[in-house]
Amino acid sequence: MCYEQSKVNKIRNINWITIIPNLIKDQGCFITVGAGHLSGEKGLIWLLRSNRL
Repeated sequence: MCYEQSKVNKIRNINWITIIPNLIKDQGCFITVGAGHLSGEKGLIWLLRSNRL
C-alpha cells in the first residue's frame, strides 16, 4: 500500500470510530472493510479495542 493510501485509511478509520459505536449500540450490524483498514496503531481493530468495543 502506498503512503497516500495508508494516510487516507487512517483518516477514514478515525472518522469511522465515531460512527461504528452508534451502529452497533442498539442492534446487530455487519461491517465490512478492506484489509488495509484493520492493522496497525490506527487500524480499526486497535481503535475499537482502545474504545472498549
